[in-house]
Amino acid sequence: MSKHTHIISPLSLFFLLWCLCTPSNATEKTAATGSTQAGGKAVWAWAEPSGSDNAIFISRQVGEIWEKPQKISVKEGINVVPAIANTSGANLMVVWTNFTGSQAQLRYRQLKDGIWSEEKEYYTGLTSNTSPSVTVDRTGKIWVVWAGFNGISDEIYYSTWNGTSFATATAITANDIPDIQPVLGIDEGTGSPWVQWLQFSQKGYVKYESTWNGSAWSKPTLVPVADASATAGAAATGTAQAVVMKKASTVTKDANSDNQASKTAAAANQLEIEIPGFVTVPESASIHIPGYTVHSLPVRSVVNRK
Repeated sequence: MSKHTHIISPLSLFFLLWCLCTPSNATEKTAATGSTQAGGKAVWAWAEPSGSDNAIFISRQVGEIWEKPQKISVKEGINVVPAIANTSGANLMVVWTNFTGSQAQLRYRQLKDGIWSEEKEYYTGLTSNTSPSVTVDRTGKIWVVWAGFNGISDEIYYSTWNGTSFATATAITANDIPDIQPVLGIDEGTGSPWVQWLQFSQKGYVKYESTWNGSAWSKPTLVPVADASATAGAAATGTAQAVVMKKASTVTKDANSDNQASKTAAAANQLEIEIPGFVTVPESASIHIPGYTVHSLPVRSVVNRK
């Protein structure tokens, strides 16, 4: 039996490094192309201190302009690890974890036709629900996965949206071994969801994955370590799992330093993007970039660039 503890700052064990710099303007660009990302329709969601608590904020990119950050969490407590996906048109689904006392429950809100729904709790029956990831398949169905504590260990759970609420939580793993940090993606060929996560082992955490076959999730399989190098080259297709955010040590940087950083990132098969300067002290965050197979790319550590 493993000991369970709440982990608010998840592990930074990832296979693709995205260098994110504080820009001097409000546009977001890819280092590879220099063009505004995804036609200017990216969305940031992040958690940062608000009074004595943590709150969830979002900002949407409209063309080359970022909207003013909007606080969307209502419930008091420590709100962290938001996941965000575009459901249709300009509509959004945001899911996050709210810590209050010994409980860690999922909360969510929808943006539909320009109006935010009431914040609601998705009651899973579990005492701990962390690191949600959300996506939308080709049929428009909304999926969410997360790590839930079943009384013995953290396991990976999933649910789908039925139009008015999330369905009953169902386990993908059942092994009495801690499974954490799931990330959802969509298979470009079949249009079906897949999920990858980290599982504890004697050698540390290793990556597992499972794919939806139309009626059930496949048996979890170990992702070979050799696949890590291949994942590093997946930036162009958006199949990478996570972002390690590097904040610039200063707000203003000359053009030469920017160009050199871009060349360095490209040489290492890394994608460098600029982020809005108002994302200042994110304790956890995610970015939705239309066209990427992972709809909610998680940011799970912040490192100052020297």
